[in-house]
Amino acid sequence: MLGLETKDMLATCLYIYLTPQGGFAHIAGDGAIAFLNKKGDIHMSCFEWNKNLPFYPAYTEDYYVSFIDSHGGDPSALALTREDWQFSSEKGGYKAGDKIFYTIEDGIRGITFPINAEAINNLSYIAVFTDGIRQVDGIDWKFVIKELLSFKSLAGELAKRRMIRFIQNSRENGNGPIDDIAYSVIRISNGEEE
Repeated sequence: MLGLETKDMLATCLYIYLTPQGGFAHIAGDGAIAFLNKKGDIHMSCFEWNKNLPFYPAYTEDYYVSFIDSHGGDPSALALTREDWQFSSEKGGYKAGDKIFYTIEDGIRGITFPINAEAINNLSYIAVFTDGIRQVDGIDWKFVIKELLSFKSLAGELAKRRMIRFIQNSRENGNGPIDDIAYSVIRISNGEEE
């Protein structure tokens, strides 16, 4: 329906769906999800596939056979890792959380984060990031997320401006993305989606 070719589907699929009653964030592929609460604390989860071979929607063409074979042929094998971290605005530091392992089957279905209405009311932002956040030369992915959620102004295209500024600053310091990097953000104001 969209007129896409197979090469267009060699991409991570990340999305967030919110209503006043709750919602969810979902990731199929590799990348990250972050939740910034009203106190300025960030919960972040980053996903990485073994062998740097993430699941992409293009692999549905042969009913996942080639993709599963590239990971050893057993759909119940562990192949996807999720790293959870917390950033404390009060302490100014990062704390490691859980490390969770998923099977190939889990990764094909995608990982969903349910978000209830109470949690939404305590959040300022929810964001999803491509795997490019792990590939900014010389900069840890957790710092990249923190920087991309440090909005100076809330007017207009805040995520676009923040990304441009981040790339400019990192290049000035001799660093910069070595892969595609993108993200999407939902800002929550008084419990309402914006």
